[in-house]
Parts: sequence; structure tokens; C-alpha cells
Amino acid sequence: MLNSARYTYRGGAAGLAPGTSFASSGQDSGGDANTSTGGSYAASAASTPLGTGNNLICALSSEDRDVQLYPNPQECLLTLADSIASVKGIRAVSAEIPHTSFTLVKPRLYFSELHDGAWIPFFAGASSGNYDVNSFTTVLNASTLNAVCLADSFATPRNRYDISYSEDWGCMCIASDRACDFTIQFRRNNVRVSSASISNTAAGQFVVVVISDHQADPLSVGAGVQFTAGVKNAPVGCVVSKVDGNALSLSVIPSVKTATPTPTLAEGGGVGPNYLALARGGLISAFGTDVDGTVIPVATTAALAPFSGVAGFDNLGDALGFGTLKDRTIDALGTNAIAGLQSPFDDATGAVLITTHQPHFCTRGDVVRISNSGTFLDDVHEVTSAVDDTHLTIVPLTQPFVDTMPALVVWTGVDAAGQPVDSPVCFDLVESAAVSGMGDGEFTLEMSLKEKTDFDVASFVGKRVAFAATSLQWAYAEASFAAITTTPGSAFPDRAILTVKYPTWLVSTTSTTFERVGNALIPSFSQDNEYFPCRIVSPGRFDFSRRRRFVYVAMTVEGAQVGNVLHPALEGKRMFARVPLAAGQSVVNFVNRDWLDGAVEFATPLTRLKDISFALYDASGAIYNGQNAEWSITLEFALSA
Repeated sequence: MLNSARYTYRGGAAGLAPGTSFASSGQDSGGDANTSTGGSYAASAASTPLGTGNNLICALSSEDRDVQLYPNPQECLLTLADSIASVKGIRAVSAEIPHTSFTLVKPRLYFSELHDGAWIPFFAGASSGNYDVNSFTTVLNASTLNAVCLADSFATPRNRYDISYSEDWGCMCIASDRACDFTIQFRRNNVRVSSASISNTAAGQFVVVVISDHQADPLSVGAGVQFTAGVKNAPVGCVVSKVDGNALSLSVIPSVKTATPTPTLAEGGGVGPNYLALARGGLISAFGTDVDGTVIPVATTAALAPFSGVAGFDNLGDALGFGTLKDRTIDALGTNAIAGLQSPFDDATGAVLITTHQPHFCTRGDVVRISNSGTFLDDVHEVTSAVDDTHLTIVPLTQPFVDTMPALVVWTGVDAAGQPVDSPVCFDLVESAAVSGMGDGEFTLEMSLKEKTDFDVASFVGKRVAFAATSLQWAYAEASFAAITTTPGSAFPDRAILTVKYPTWLVSTTSTTFERVGNALIPSFSQDNEYFPCRIVSPGRFDFSRRRRFVYVAMTVEGAQVGNVLHPALEGKRMFARVPLAAGQSVVNFVNRDWLDGAVEFATPLTRLKDISFALYDASGAIYNGQNAEWSITLEFALSA
């Protein structure tokens, strides 16, 4: 062992007023008092001052461990340079722990595509490392272009995918051009199977299993699974081909072999761990029969193990905010409702401001479609700017709007009942029209007029104009003739200027929808020019720090684990200290006594202390992944007088 621990002697409790105990100094021990830890030592929350004698401050570092015996710095034994006698209490003073809150370990996104009637599972992988959300979505988008097929080595993705995020809302969005149907797999835990049988009909050869799970529809069509009928049965690779309530039809991929592949570019260099290479096969090779109706005996342990739950790889369900309880199917993919639709004539550039109910996940150059607004804006448009998560602008073509202009009705006065009197001569008057200027809720129409022998120019200049149509978009308009002129060589008044007032905001209903159908990198997102509402927004917030917000320090002395801090996932175990990780991606996270929970008092003072074992855990109960970085902790030892 390396003996390089350093000491500092200090009279009284460090940082505490005389007579103040650790338990009363504002530290939250996180556990109960007088807790037995096993062995010959009992740990309890301090009831008397620990610092009535000389205190010893000692800085310990994982660098001082025997690396041959303890290669992982997160699990090691540290030996003090000199033994300490009569130790009645220990308190954590400070800690320096590498911050890996945004670390993803071999992250994978699992998805399946429907190719010519058969579902094919894929995964898009990225290398382990520290990511912010922007860099990670960039890497993941690139990896979808080279996704690895889990059922057919010759299959490649047919869809183009685009993964984006909303910083303000904390949501992720997965969109596709939907060249073919697709599903996304996030389920991590096994799904229990209560019965299984062979189905061999004209519809195909399947194994039909009945599942039992607390979560409705835990697996989607296209999900890759391994079906294990019992402890003595070999797992059979399958793909879910049909979901009918709790009955799943599985297409068998029975030839399963272990291979050590060359890793994908996205997953980094070097040879990766073994994984299951799957080749297509039949029911006979998997179950010994293909007779329709044959019941396959299943044990109480029978289950479907999803490919997306394979150990050693970070399932992105939690990190991206989708959760890991169930997969996501095409039924869950939908559109965004428009909350507000600005008039195209309120801005001199013709820009239209759109307000959406949910994050739109768009950027400049993306292609979007508006539907069911009842206006000429029901079309495909290019995004000119993304103001924020729920506001963006487009610049639509206004000529389609003008081309739908109905016949004009000019109000020449009112009748005895006060109703407008119109001039029939204005019907079928306009030959063509074009917008010549717009802004502040008005636009100008330059119109070519048809010849009307009884047209009285003076009677109509300055008169109010209505539009003879039930069209919602023209019902908003109010207009008047600004001028009616005769161009040189014309025998009749053939030119008119119409000033049209238009409301700033158009009426929008819940049926008015908004879709992103293409992005700036792939302008032609749909090869057949048919656009689909194919995006899925995470129901929760993306969070790369799950299970990594706190580090729990287990400490063992004299063969007994001591401490007062409860661990949320390790029942019956007490930790010595709970270390919060600060926000951000600092290489080293320093925490002082004001933020640490960690103090223990021994009912019987330790006669002599030389070796201390440490283990660092994350909130899931697993050993904290510090990426092999070293860490340190400073302890205060209270000695008996």
C-alpha cells in the first residue's frame, strides 16, 4: 500500500463552535440515529460533540491505492501513513469527485423499419463520453445514417431521421421522412410470458405469446426480443410482427450466434464487446415443430428480453425523456396545434409569425406544412427564422391568395332599412390582380379590369368594397378603391388600385395543425412529395444526469460498513456520505462541508484505525462511473480525550 495520507491536528471541532455536535450543525445525515452497522462497531448520529479532544484532519486520495489490487478508483482500500488511536467519530469535510453527470456509456437508440412487409430492427450507436445536448444530437443524427441492422446484415435504414431538442421546454423530438413505417424501442426490462403457441397459416409463421406486464403495450411492432420459454430453454431471437392487446405475434430469427464485430465508426475505435448476430430461420429450427396450434410449454420465468435492454449500453429512453417502460409506435407520432397565425400582410417582408402550442423544433431552412387553417397558408413553407421554441416565421407566396379573390361588391349606399346597396356592375370586373405592397395590416392590389360599358368611375373611387364569397380568408378583408384609371390606348377604364385592410391575426382553431416535414439539411424530406405527421416528442425532459446527480460514498472500517446516509436503491445499506454534483461539466467537482452529508459516531471508540475501504455509488445503486478519474475526500477524525 502507498502511505501518503497527510494529517493536520486541530483543537476542537473544525468549523464548529465549542459544544456544538456534528448532528446539530445543520448537516442532514440522511439516516436514523443509533443505527447498527454490524461487526463490533455501532454507528449513530452524533449526540455529543465529536470535537472535545484533538481533531485530526486527513486528506485521502484514490491515487494512493494499490492499483494492482484495486484497478478501479471508485472501489479501493486506502491505508493511512500512521494508525490513529481512539477514534470516536468521523466526519466528511470536503470531497473532490470527477463530474460525469453528462457521461453516456455506449449510448444506443433502437428503432425498427417495415421493409417489404417485414420488420427489421436497427440501432444507432455513439461512443461513450461527456456530451451536452447539442453535441449529442449532432452525433446521434449522424449515426442514424449508418445504423447497424440486428436481423439482416444487408439491410440499411430507408428513412431519414432528424433528432432535435428544445432547450426551453427540455423536450426531444425524433422526426422522419417516413419512407416506410417505423417504431422506436425504449423498453429496458423483460416482459413476462404466460403462454405461447405456434401459428402457421397463410398469413405467415409466428410464435404467438401472451404477455403480462404492468405497462400497457410495453413492446411495439418491430421490437427485437429474445424469447426464453424456461430456464432450460435456449433464447430464441424474434421480432414482434403484430401486437393484438396482450397477444404478440413473433417472427422467429432462430440462428443466434455470438460474434465479436468490428465496431461502428460511431461507437469508437477498438473491438467492442460481443453481441448477438442474428440470421433468419424457421419455427422448426427454433422449437422443433411448425404445426399450427402447437402449444409451447413455458415456465414461470418465461420472458421476452428486448434488444433495447441489453446490458452494457445506455438505453436512451431515460436520457432523452421517453422513459424505459414502453416503446413508441407510429400511432404516437403526430402534429403540433397552432395557437396563433399572423396575417401575411402585417409585415413589409410578407413574413408570417406562427405560434405553436408545443415546441416546434424548427430552425431556419426547415420545411413545414400548415393544414386546416382555411386560408392559402395551408401549404408547405420554408422557415425563415425560429424566434423561440414556440414561435417561428415563414414567408408564404401571396399570389395563391390573390388568385382566389372573389367578385367585388361595392357599397354605393344604404337602403331605407339601412342595408348596403351594391352595384352589380362590379361583379366579374377583375381580369387579374397582384400584390404591390404590404405592411401594418394593409396591402395594395393592382388590378386589370374587364370592359364594362356602364362602369361609372366617379361612382366607385373611395367606396367601400366587400368580397362576394364565403371563403374565410377573404371574409377577413375590408377594402376600398384608391384609384381607377385608363391606360394609354385603352378605350375603357382598365386599371384600378385597391387598398385592402387585413387583420393582424387570423382565427386559428384546434384543428389548425403544423408539421415539420423537412429540415435544412434535407430540403426534399419526402421523395414522393407526400408529407406525413411523423414526429414524436418526449413526454419528459431530456436529462443526461439521471442516476448521476449524487455520489454516495460507502466507507468500511474494521470490516464493518459505517454511516448514517440511506441509499435510495440499496435497501438495508447505509452510506457514509452523500456528495451532490454541481451543474455543468466540470472536470472536478469540489464540495465543502456546507454541502456534504457525512458524519458518524462510534458507540465504542475504535482502538486503532489504519485501513479504510471506500466505494462510490450512483443513485441507481451501481458503482459510480468516474471514467477512471481519481477522486479525493478529506476526513475529520474525532479522538477521545
